[in-house]
Amino acid sequence: MFKGIDVSVYQGDIDWDRVKPQIDFAILRMGLGDDIPSQDDAKFERNYAECVRLGIPFAVYFFSYAVNKAKLQSEIAHIKRLLEGKTINAPVYIDVENTRGLDWRTISNADMLGIMQEFNAQLAVYGCRMGIYSSRSAFWNEKMSDPWYDNVSKWVAEYGDKVNDFNRTYDIWQHTSKGAIDGINGNVDLDYAYVDYPALISGAAKEPEKQVKTTAELANEVIAGAWGNGEERRQRLTAEGYNYAEIQAEVNRLMGKPVKKS
Repeated sequence: MFKGIDVSVYQGDIDWDRVKPQIDFAILRMGLGDDIPSQDDAKFERNYAECVRLGIPFAVYFFSYAVNKAKLQSEIAHIKRLLEGKTINAPVYIDVENTRGLDWRTISNADMLGIMQEFNAQLAVYGCRMGIYSSRSAFWNEKMSDPWYDNVSKWVAEYGDKVNDFNRTYDIWQHTSKGAIDGINGNVDLDYAYVDYPALISGAAKEPEKQVKTTAELANEVIAGAWGNGEERRQRLTAEGYNYAEIQAEVNRLMGKPVKKS
């Protein structure tokens, strides 16, 4: 188990030299919402530079307001702008929670799934793996129970001495928002990681290989509508590294349609 913190502008100017001996990794907030400079986290560039300077392993997270796919495009542009020229070996975590009048609970589970799948596809095109941060009770158990999430890196918020009533694997547990770390004024979120995130984040270790599905399995999923339609389906499957032409040919075969010859 590895000890970490997650930080944002709310921690002010962190004395990372003093913090380093107390942690194994950090997770840095990049920003939130639409691609507007005022919505960049004002301390992200400083925190990024300090972690690089001191060799502190770190990941990043982004607070999302994308309650539909149209809004998601601006957030993807925001993430890409903030990551331009930077090296991130760990997942980019999408932070999903209710705040400031935003209530994800008004979104259906199916719409939530579609939004998260679109984030995953868009980040994969950019060369990033997606993770999701959210609370155990209000989101992971109620809104994000679909099997698709099994292959997503989970960062679970549950304050107390353990994560209750959660029978899925997760990589990181945020166990308090009132931690104390020398070098940080005021409270800070504390986390435990259950995979070797220091090695992963530093590039010394590879992430686990994703589950690879057969062409037949994917074709049946396509027929069931799991990958969307038309160009959306092609982009998602291609982003996951699958051969779209082969999958579509198998779909045609299963549905009794003529297979187009190249």
